[in-house]
Parts: sequence; C-alpha cells; structure tokens
Amino acid sequence: MLVVMLPAYNESASMEPLLKRMADAFRTLPVSATVLIVDDGSTDGTAEKARSVADELGISLVVAVH
Repeated sequence: MLVVMLPAYNESASMEPLLKRMADAFRTLPVSATVLIVDDGSTDGTAEKARSVADELGISLVVAVH
C-alpha cells in the first residue's frame, strides 16, 4: 500500500486537478494507494472539495483537519 501525504491550507482550487493527476498515476501502480490530506485550518472548503473530488474519482482519501 502507498500513502501519499499532502499538507494543505486554502487549496480548494487545486484539489480537483491534483487529485485527477494522482488518480491517473495510481491506476498504473501494482499496489493500492491512499491520499492523506492534512488540512491546517483552511477557510476555503479544502477538505470538503477534496472529499467530493475523491468520491467522484474513486480515490481512497483520509482527511485530517487541524
């Protein structure tokens, strides 16, 4: 299993393009992959956007909000 950790603060606008690229890359891997986003108190809905996009793409996602 591969876990990719991403720190994030007010990155809502970048979540969709980034997670789409990661989903494409994950499809080429011989192991399962999970994205761990550590949201340091974003005020722009970063965590919610990441969850929504990950659901659409079928990406395994864990969000830790601080």
